[in-house]
Amino acid sequence: MFGVGASVDDKVSLAKINQLKQRPESKSFIVLLESLAKLSKYVVVDSKLNEFLGKFWPAPLTVILPCESLSHLSQNGCVAFRVPVDGYLRDKLKDGEIVSTSVNCSGEEPLVELDGILSKYGHWFDCNWVPSGVTSAKGTPSTIVKIEGDKLICLREGALDFEAVKREWKNAK
Repeated sequence: MFGVGASVDDKVSLAKINQLKQRPESKSFIVLLESLAKLSKYVVVDSKLNEFLGKFWPAPLTVILPCESLSHLSQNGCVAFRVPVDGYLRDKLKDGEIVSTSVNCSGEEPLVELDGILSKYGHWFDCNWVPSGVTSAKGTPSTIVKIEGDKLICLREGALDFEAVKREWKNAK
């Protein structure tokens, strides 16, 4: 899926994205990380969480965790994180984490063809990162889980089977 994003600390750009998408500021973003190692900048990564995420990331698995350090992004004290599968994007993330959301107005289905996105939403972008030859988005959205204490809660089953994810959570130590 194509996305629109900004630096994790760029509050002005985040407000602009909310305005362009016509969505409330209370709606959350996903923080995209280059690697699991980068997560510890924002949250406490204990051995269970490290083992669990190490089994998946990079993967279409978004994990919502308690996070005080990104209060401008938090919803009920939590922030969503993901390490994307796409190596091109992960390479771009070496320069720093970004927040991301789909390229569409709130309530609309995201477009999957790059030409349609650039035609309708091209004015949204100061720059774009699109690998050479990519013209359309493929795949299923990420599975979204929330970790509350020792519980793993499925908020959206997507590309990864939640039962398999839950099994790995239970087995992690």
